[in-house]
Amino acid sequence: MAHAASTGASGRTTTLRLSPYPARANEAGAARRRFLGGRLDTRRELLAPRGVGQILDTACDVFAARFPPCFGIALLLWFPALFGQGVLLRAGAEELMFFWTVVVDFLVQMFAVAFICSIVGGHLQGNTVPALEAFGVGLRRFPGMVVLGAMIGFLTLMGACLCYLPSLVVKWLFVVVPAVYVLEGVGLGEAVSRGVRLVSSGGALLRWMGWSAVTFFMVLPFQLLTEGLQAGPRTALESRVPVSGMAFEVVISMLAAPFPAVATAFAAVVVTVFYVDLRVRREGLDLRLRLEAMKSIATPEETR
Repeated sequence: MAHAASTGASGRTTTLRLSPYPARANEAGAARRRFLGGRLDTRRELLAPRGVGQILDTACDVFAARFPPCFGIALLLWFPALFGQGVLLRAGAEELMFFWTVVVDFLVQMFAVAFICSIVGGHLQGNTVPALEAFGVGLRRFPGMVVLGAMIGFLTLMGACLCYLPSLVVKWLFVVVPAVYVLEGVGLGEAVSRGVRLVSSGGALLRWMGWSAVTFFMVLPFQLLTEGLQAGPRTALESRVPVSGMAFEVVISMLAAPFPAVATAFAAVVVTVFYVDLRVRREGLDLRLRLEAMKSIATPEETR
């Protein structure tokens, strides 16, 4: 923060304060006020090789920065999915409810991941992707995401039938394939090939094991809360609230939907951060973007 003082003819002293955070200068304490001038709001710092803790920290920061669109789309998708599940459960159609839960939940996650990857990938690379534009990307990539998700799910299930280790290998090899498919706009085959090549490097396996284990336990409470509201003692709960029937299902779905929305959105954010980290490590994405930024601001004389 810079200060400039001058004394006018009337003897009054005028103090000029230059700060990138003028609204916060008066609110900050004296100790913090000294360092406000040194803070720069730039997303270039997000493009750097990161360890497990740094990947999770970055994911939390990005999730907070882009929370409204990421959480909002997941919430809008999960509400009708949970409402339909509750209606089928009330009707006693258990077989149809199982089919609904498996298929609809899968479709919700695929579209949410496509949307959120577009939002977060742009944010990490310094571009603010509007929600409407990300929605269009999600629609265009959704059919391919369904194919990819079904393939990965089938291979994971087959690996789990043999033993648990092959399913972990499948999850590791294909973890960033959806992000590649959405953010790079390539075909399905190229997305699979690129994604496998990106994770087949140095310490990528150990980093994946670290952040995926922590993420699992971070989103587990949200998943348990959702299951508790949807599959808990619904009759006893309904008898204690002033609504019943379809109105009760609407209320329960509204209360339960935020929990899977947070879990789905955060998991997609972490995967996208990991994808960008792999590209920074293997392809120098941060250097390439900085060179492009330097070229974009160079004068015509400098570029010739």
